Formats: sequence, structure tokens, C-alpha cells
Amino acid sequence: MKAKQILSSYLRFLFIIIVYYIMSADIYSQVKDGLHSGTSNISSDSIVTDYDGFEYHTVTIGNQVWLRENLASLHYYDGAEIPEAVAYNNIDSMANIYGRLYTWNAAMRGSVVEGTQGVCPCGWHIPSNDEWQEMDDFLGGSNIAGGMMKEAGLEHWNSPNTGATNSSGFTALPAGEYDNYY
Repeated sequence: MKAKQILSSYLRFLFIIIVYYIMSADIYSQVKDGLHSGTSNISSDSIVTDYDGFEYHTVTIGNQVWLRENLASLHYYDGAEIPEAVAYNNIDSMANIYGRLYTWNAAMRGSVVEGTQGVCPCGWHIPSNDEWQEMDDFLGGSNIAGGMMKEAGLEHWNSPNTGATNSSGFTALPAGEYDNYY
């Protein structure tokens, strides 16, 4: 039971790990030339398209470029079907708003290597712990970073959505949890 609770808790927050990805260094170096200097939140205005044709916008936070939208793809970059991908409340049209949830194994495409591409579009990878920490530190630490990344207001979040400012431009949305044990 304890392992199931840990996995369930982990999957609750998996949406944010799976849906926002740090741009790989080679692509970042191509994009950053078009950015203003400094460490402000500057959108690179890039659009990344996955295998299924879903488009994702980018946002720069510190020296990192992240995808803003939750991934919605049902296929890996090479066209192989992603197993265990679900939409919010199992309603496919909800994937256009909230993206999809993936099990850890599906998200990593079976890899155990940190920074693997997994479900990410070409040129992107699942961020490492160090990359998450760098973003967290840039935004002022874990006590305030979440609010700076969350969409403000109550359109997608329950009241009171305390601390949500989206001052980073990340626009995190709640995507639910995926517990495939039932």
C-alpha cells in the first residue's frame, strides 16, 4: 500500500514534470540569439510542434527555455504510439486544454536516464532535477515559485488559488492525476 501511495502522489504532480520541458542546449543556443539580454521572462515566441501536430509555445525563465502548454500527443516523436496516455476525465477534447497525463514509464519511454527525450517533441527532453532546481532558484525558491508559474484566477483553478500570479509566463494549469491501479 505504501508504494502505491508514493506512486499515486508522484503521479499527481507528474503533469508538471511531463508537460513542461526544458529546451536542449543546442536548440536553446539557436533561440537565445533572438532574445533580449538579461534574466527577465522573455518569450522566445517559438512554436514547437509534436508528431500529432499539437503546437506548444515557449517561455524563457532565467537562462532556460520551457514549453508552456501541457503535452497532448498520443505518439512519440517517431510515430510510435504512447501507451497509457489519458486525457482529463478520459474526455479526449479536454486534452486541447489540459494536455494528457502519462505514466512515468510511458513519459520516459522506458528509459532510466535523466534528461531523456521520452514523450517530448524532437529537440526537447524531460528536465533533470538540477534543471528544475535552477528554475526554482531563479523564481525565488520553492515557497513562491509555484505561484509564479500558476495561471492566475479561477478559470481552471479552485478558489482561492492563493499566490498564483503567473509572473513567470509559465501559465501552469491543473491537469489532474492518473492512477492506473483501478
